[in-house]
Amino acid sequence: MASGPMLLAATTPSMMELIIKYNIAHTLIQKFFNINHSMNSKTQQKYIRTSKGPKTKEQIIQELPPMNNSYPITTLPYEHIFHDITEFIHKDNSIIDSKEKIELSNYSLIIKNPLTIYQNLYFDLDSSKISNELEFTKKFNCLLICDSTNDKFHQNKELMKQIQNICKINICFGQSLDYEKAKVNLKKYSNDLQYLIIYGKDEEPENEKLIPAFIGEELIEENFDEKREEFKFKIELYKMIINDLVNKYGIPFYIKLQGKQKYKSSNTIIDFFNNNTKDSTDKKKIVFILSLSDYEHNLYSNEIKDLINIILTGGYSLILSIYECDYSLLSKYYQHNLKMNLIDVYYNHTKAAFINSILKEFNNNIKQIMISNNINYRIQLKEFGGFGYNNLFENYYEDIIKDLSEENIKDIFCNNLLNLLCYWEPLEKFKKSVKMVKCENCGIEKEENDKNLFSKYDKNFCSFKCLKEWLNKNPQ
Repeated sequence: MASGPMLLAATTPSMMELIIKYNIAHTLIQKFFNINHSMNSKTQQKYIRTSKGPKTKEQIIQELPPMNNSYPITTLPYEHIFHDITEFIHKDNSIIDSKEKIELSNYSLIIKNPLTIYQNLYFDLDSSKISNELEFTKKFNCLLICDSTNDKFHQNKELMKQIQNICKINICFGQSLDYEKAKVNLKKYSNDLQYLIIYGKDEEPENEKLIPAFIGEELIEENFDEKREEFKFKIELYKMIINDLVNKYGIPFYIKLQGKQKYKSSNTIIDFFNNNTKDSTDKKKIVFILSLSDYEHNLYSNEIKDLINIILTGGYSLILSIYECDYSLLSKYYQHNLKMNLIDVYYNHTKAAFINSILKEFNNNIKQIMISNNINYRIQLKEFGGFGYNNLFENYYEDIIKDLSEENIKDIFCNNLLNLLCYWEPLEKFKKSVKMVKCENCGIEKEENDKNLFSKYDKNFCSFKCLKEWLNKNPQ
């Protein structure tokens, strides 16, 4: 009888043994689920769409080992690699000399008024020259540049691919909105736009597809007002982008608060986005671009800080750009003040100090803030005497990062942009949602935008032959 309890005592684990066994089992289970989670994450891996194809954040970072240990890995979230604004110059603008070229003799005059010389308003550089401009950015560990050139300003996607291959830097580009197509059929345009950004053009080989990484930049006029008749279509278009692209896929939407915009107008724009986004919307995907050159003479005013506060506390992303191109100057004769520089070619201490103060004041929102150059004029390129795409790193960087943590610096100059653009994942192709129209005579269905379709007697026909046959059966 005594052996029973002794056997029980020998086979019954102590409390300590139970705890140890539990911890081992828990660790094994945790490892199992972590492995499964990582495997699942791999299948759900998200990518950034570059002009060399989809890449993970890790792939982009590993491609460019740091060349300068004084700088973190950097990015430029808002630039113009291709730019041509000559066709937007008003024909009566007698300031512009279309024959004269940028020279030392007129350099100071161009700085005071960028519209003086026609050559200053477009980049016609070939791929090797543009690549040379971008090559300098490697010195500052720049691994990704976003080209925000609007289609109206001659974005060149094929040249972009050449440049990326030459200088080995990743380029992401935006998709401009086509108002003419959207006005014909907004729903079809939405479907086509979704398809283009997720899958690219069907006629392009899979390994050569150039697919946009974001929508924009979209220039919003100074007098934006939801109640005004001329903005009604834009309102519907923006709602479509928010619902079908931002909410559904997480595609970023770049919005430039245009020109010397009134604070009230900017607030109206932000109010519109507040009213048309859902609680589930990742508002960081809506990116407001603010040029500090617009506010150079009142940077420390309450209005500019209030505007930044509204953007950041609203949950949106913010790009602060150093340079500016005020497109409103292009549509009329511009009487400039010769005592004031209109092009930022040199370093501006006030601007750098202001950016630093904003980063400190809005430190809790640091993951929403990015900084870029926003080059617009040829005179700002290195080849023509400017600091080029290096200006931010070469001149502003040290003053901007004063008293900021290493983590803050990495977020501002790298992580925020990579996280913003990292949304794409391989998906099974969906069939484009297109309304089909049935021919009254033969019964064949065609897409509603088929050029052969037409209506007669309130009926749809696919050819004149079908119309004739139908009239023989149904005399009118």
